[in-house]
Amino acid sequence: GWNGYSTISKSYATVSVIGNSIIGGLVGEHGGDGATISECFANGSVSGIGFVGGLLGECRDSNTNNCYSSSSVTGDAYVGGFVGSIILDSFISDCYALGSVVGNGHVGGFVGYNYQTEIIDSIWNIEISGYTNGDGGGGGTITNLLGKTTAEMQMMSTYTDIGWDFVGESINGDDDTWDICDETNDGFPFIDNL
Repeated sequence: GWNGYSTISKSYATVSVIGNSIIGGLVGEHGGDGATISECFANGSVSGIGFVGGLLGECRDSNTNNCYSSSSVTGDAYVGGFVGSIILDSFISDCYALGSVVGNGHVGGFVGYNYQTEIIDSIWNIEISGYTNGDGGGGGTITNLLGKTTAEMQMMSTYTDIGWDFVGESINGDDDTWDICDETNDGFPFIDNL
């Protein structure tokens, strides 16, 4: 459902979600001036008709950072491994998508539709998603939206090279938001202290 003008942090969902429109693994629709999602993840399966994403169905006028989705995503239009649609002055940074993606129109490994927004330093898995394009269209600003293999996404340098802050490194800061090890999260990055 709609979650507006709010902050969601250090939260997660491990569920299967089925619906019609604006469906996400953590939140269906999120937005409003000052709305933020940070240090969250979703793992499960998400399916709907339109605006379907692994973490978010649609976000507008909001900021999302340091989050990930390993959900499998299925829809018809506006389908993305991380978010179905991101519009109107939204900002996503330091996020990744890992799940499979199936759709027909405006489909991307990371985002289905990206309009008047900015995506920075984010990654999607080209092998698992089945998509070599991270963005399904819309013309938003993209800086470092990178498609990587499974092996590359299990290496800390893939993330630290674009500025992510990990436990054990100090070049990108000392907040230690992310960690990575073979025994946790199938070797993919996870949010430290969640």
